[in-house]
Amino acid sequence: MRLSEGAAAVGVAVDAEQESALEAYVAMLVENNETLNLTAFQEPDDIRRLLVLDALAAVPFLPPSGAVIDVGTGGGVPGLPLAVMAPHLAFTLVDAREKKAAFVRKVAAFPRFRNVTVRAGRAEELGRELRERFEVGVAKALAPLNVLVELMIPLLAPGGLLIAWKGPAAKDEIASAAHALQELAAEVEDRRSYAIPGGDEHRELVLIRRVGPLPDRYPRRAGIPEKRPL
Repeated sequence: MRLSEGAAAVGVAVDAEQESALEAYVAMLVENNETLNLTAFQEPDDIRRLLVLDALAAVPFLPPSGAVIDVGTGGGVPGLPLAVMAPHLAFTLVDAREKKAAFVRKVAAFPRFRNVTVRAGRAEELGRELRERFEVGVAKALAPLNVLVELMIPLLAPGGLLIAWKGPAAKDEIASAAHALQELAAEVEDRRSYAIPGGDEHRELVLIRRVGPLPDRYPRRAGIPEKRPL
């Protein structure tokens, strides 16, 4: 399946230049995956579908301007595909593992990714350094929602939006995150279900809005949100 065809199935238009950049990224993932363990997916078609097309489901929810942070980006998902589709936005991609951040820097050195900055570091530490700087935060397969809220909301400006990729357990995760949402002055604004083209995988985007003042005590020290979740 061509990326442009798959993207159309999730309501996103991909032009020839964007498709070329996305295919170059797929090729780099395939080439480097064996040595760097960037993704569990080995085949180019799986990477196209389950990483790139899955990431593009968030394109309709990106703002017309501002800054986006992707925490736990791994090999660059969802941040790099979104950066291709939204050159008007400034993307900061973060991973705690330097070797994965180094790969993403290698990709971001290409001109098509000039709107991308890469950082290596933990979300809790960056939650202090980059506090309240981003209009949007994106995260896929980073943490359960009750932990994710604490890691991501401090990075968002007032009124900022967190886009979280979740699977069939999204409803249960939202229920478990009720206290965390209240503590971090955030609320679930919407849930969008979709199917990844070319297969039977179903996903949900959980859209969470920061709606109030941010308590200074969050995020807690590195490792604490996972050990003692709200």
